[in-house]
Parts: sequence; structure tokens; C-alpha cells
Amino acid sequence: MGVVQRRQDLDPDPARKTADGWQATLHHPAIAGHASLRTHAEGADGNTVDQTTIRAYGIVR
Repeated sequence: MGVVQRRQDLDPDPARKTADGWQATLHHPAIAGHASLRTHAEGADGNTVDQTTIRAYGIVR
């Protein structure tokens, strides 16, 4: 089984600010496996952070 990569930009949609932080809906490929997440954030003061979480959660079909 090959690796399926799909970029989903959340700038600004479909991200939504909630009382607890931010929420987004992701669309997964039609195969089971795992999802990895890569995030980038920038603050108003110019500080940035990049984070990658490999196998962040499982996908069950």
C-alpha cells in the first residue's frame, strides 16, 4: 500500500475558532491507515512554531 498525501490548508477556512481553541474538519482518503498532522502558526509579534505529529490518529473504514 502506498502513502497518500493530501494537503489541506486551513487559512482561514475550514478552521473555526471555538471557546476551546480552533476546530477543523478533515477529509480522509478512502483507505484505512493513519493520519499525520503538520501545523504552522504565526503570532502577531512575529514568533512562529512548526510541529509535525506522525501517526496522530488511526483511520478506520
